Amino acid sequence: MVHPYDNFERLTCQAQVADQRDDYYAFDQTVFFGAKGGQLADRGTINGQEVVDLKWEGERLWHQVQAPLSGTVEMQVDADTRWVNTAVQTVFHLLDSYFERQGIAMTEDHADPANQWFILGTKQVSPAQLEEAERWVNEIIHQDLSVTFSYVKGSDYPDPDYQKFDQVRLVHIGDVSVIPCGTCHVNHTAQLQSFAILGTEKAAGGAPRS
Repeated sequence: MVHPYDNFERLTCQAQVADQRDDYYAFDQTVFFGAKGGQLADRGTINGQEVVDLKWEGERLWHQVQAPLSGTVEMQVDADTRWVNTAVQTVFHLLDSYFERQGIAMTEDHADPANQWFILGTKQVSPAQLEEAERWVNEIIHQDLSVTFSYVKGSDYPDPDYQKFDQVRLVHIGDVSVIPCGTCHVNHTAQLQSFAILGTEKAAGGAPRS
């Protein structure tokens, strides 16, 4: 199958209204991404109207606009918002894979472009370790590795947390990272351009937050 978010650069489509609840609409397809899996929601318009809210009910995404819609509509996702949100998601995958190789878990992350951070499952991380993580991510960016997707049955996936799903989507970044995820990702790592860790502080419990 082709996942609707496998190509994050797909920002427009025509869709048919499938259902309506007050000022929320569901469609036969959508290019919008609602906040889920750590990624923030898209911004954009439907028939020129601003989409003021996006909410999930299971696998169905509801879109809120202020004026009535019917029939065929034109969707347009804001490109800048999509690009920033997508880049953050892919960088977090790279960081997760890097620190896993060091025997350190990334226990939490925050994707808001105005306040991005991640927390490691250790109380001690040196400036040299963070510098090496930054250097490694930038090296992967410069290698311009392809980002691809594959699908497995949830029952076949080794992590019990995912076995309840009919299908699990795996995000492959070259041969350096494979992580289950349903969010948007860049098509190749050069689209990330560059990465920097700007500082570190102590989070609750003493773990480093960068």
